[in-house]
Amino acid sequence: MNNKKWVCSENPNHVYDDVGDGFCPEGDGGVLILQESPVISDEPPPTPPIKGRDGLGILVFDFSGSMQDPLDPDSPNQITKIDAVANAFATTVAALTGGGSAIAKADRYYLALIGFSEDARLLDDKIFNLGDMGKNGYEETIEYWKNYISEQYKKMDGRLTNITAALQKAREIYDQALNNQLPGIEIGAQSILFLKVAPKEPVIVPNIRVFLYSDGIHNIGEPFRNVFEDAELVPNMQSTTNRKVNGLMTLFFGQPQKKGAKLMQDVAGYCAIHGEVGFITISELRHYRYLRDLIHVTTKASGFCLRCAKELEG
Repeated sequence: MNNKKWVCSENPNHVYDDVGDGFCPEGDGGVLILQESPVISDEPPPTPPIKGRDGLGILVFDFSGSMQDPLDPDSPNQITKIDAVANAFATTVAALTGGGSAIAKADRYYLALIGFSEDARLLDDKIFNLGDMGKNGYEETIEYWKNYISEQYKKMDGRLTNITAALQKAREIYDQALNNQLPGIEIGAQSILFLKVAPKEPVIVPNIRVFLYSDGIHNIGEPFRNVFEDAELVPNMQSTTNRKVNGLMTLFFGQPQKKGAKLMQDVAGYCAIHGEVGFITISELRHYRYLRDLIHVTTKASGFCLRCAKELEG
């Protein structure tokens, strides 16, 4: 068996050696997800010193100028990439704070929202409590957060794409969370059964997830560095390419043959539940739902890849 395969998000029996255009050739509407073989470790992962109850999602928004381009140039619906992101984020927040997917204790979950273009910044210089993000009803919540992301995008008024700066800002908050250095936030943990690696016992995982998307390539500032390369939520677990279980999921707007897609693929973390990499590309409007799935899995105590999101949906 090769170390790498591409597996359909809709049917895991559809497996390919090449990513092609990023979509399943079987015509079932699926996107292809990279699968890597696990490294089997005899050493059980150490239990992290986690005693809190809180979870943290770190969402990293590409606010570069090209996000104003249509998500699918060939579609009659010319919704822009940034509008698709704003809608996906807003509907997820609405669902989690008052819709059918509501978290029982939303006030125990937090969201750090980072916007980047030439540089990167924490939006509003604060970390949002999910319990405070619901407005007066489902529809009003959607409208509020759609407008919020659109306005933040306009404020940044950027043109280029500094992915190093974006990851650095995310890693700073990630490390603070792991070390319980975020005021008022005490990171908790989940017990997860990793089926693809030994030992086959539940493993305690800090409840921190990161989602990064882009539609371009790093093209400003210092040379690109993957500052998440050594980040890990679960020591002694990785893929054969040394990809860590770090909770980082990525998405690229565009075809998988582009340089930016390769970068997003390389920085994504490993899901030891399904043996998959937390990375996908989307370039067609009908695959918008996968953007929402990845945002959803990052903003709720959950897993590490698109298949995790689908299992959450039931």
